[in-house]
Amino acid sequence: MAVNRINQNVQALRNQQVPDLYSERNVRDEFKHVSTEDLRELSKKDRFPFAVMTLNVLGDMNVSTVIRSAHLMGAERVVVFGRRKLDNRGMVGTGNYQQVDRVWGVDEDLMLQADAFVSYCETYAYTPVFVEQGGVNVYDVDWKLMHFTCSNLHKKIMLVLGTEREGVPDHIIQAGKTLGGCVVSIPQRGVIRSHNLSMAFAIVAGCMVKDLGWY
Repeated sequence: MAVNRINQNVQALRNQQVPDLYSERNVRDEFKHVSTEDLRELSKKDRFPFAVMTLNVLGDMNVSTVIRSAHLMGAERVVVFGRRKLDNRGMVGTGNYQQVDRVWGVDEDLMLQADAFVSYCETYAYTPVFVEQGGVNVYDVDWKLMHFTCSNLHKKIMLVLGTEREGVPDHIIQAGKTLGGCVVSIPQRGVIRSHNLSMAFAIVAGCMVKDLGWY
């Protein structure tokens, strides 16, 4: 009985929505007395011209932690592509200040839809840069050239991260390459398969914003 009660309590905690006011306990000290609306405006003013897309099938907390990291790295927009539902707890209130588009992009078998992916990129003028194994070493990427090329085409860079289990499916990568997209990879040591999703994003985004002189 005790184990059942514990399991019920754990599930109840997982199902709780993060209240709006919780975010006010997660802002920097100098912003604690600023209203949520004013915090949104402050956030809009310090954004960099790039977006982040995370592919979402299972709705786990890794997606929401990427949203939190993307806000801190200055992304102007975060896109949750696939299923709209996710575990919001990893955002710790970030959704109150960060533009997050939740775009449906899976079929009934939970297969990510390439047509919907391409449509979103074309509609909002983003060139996808996939964070996945087998690509160009992230430390060798010429981010200035990439940014310059995108700007000349009136586009912006969008970093795309896959699911924690399967990464970015090949059919999505191939669809992205028709838009001028590419794959960048983080060099690894040891035997573990990959970095945590949010960590991988932070490494790649850190390289990009530093090389572009945004920080």
